[in-house]
Amino acid sequence: MADLYNDVDANRNGAITKTEFLRAALGNRELRKVLDESMRVIKKIDKYITSNFEEAFQSWLPGGFT
Repeated sequence: MADLYNDVDANRNGAITKTEFLRAALGNRELRKVLDESMRVIKKIDKYITSNFEEAFQSWLPGGFT
């Protein structure tokens, strides 16, 4: 997972910006796999909480989740 973090942190400053994250989410299959699996888990628990996490993620993640 540290390798993935380093791949996403394009400027290597120790912090991942929204832009870095979005670029990685579009181009890094490993990250996309992690995000898709996380969304599946969130969808399962989303019905038990008041906010809709999927809707929030869809608003800023191009292409959405599978």
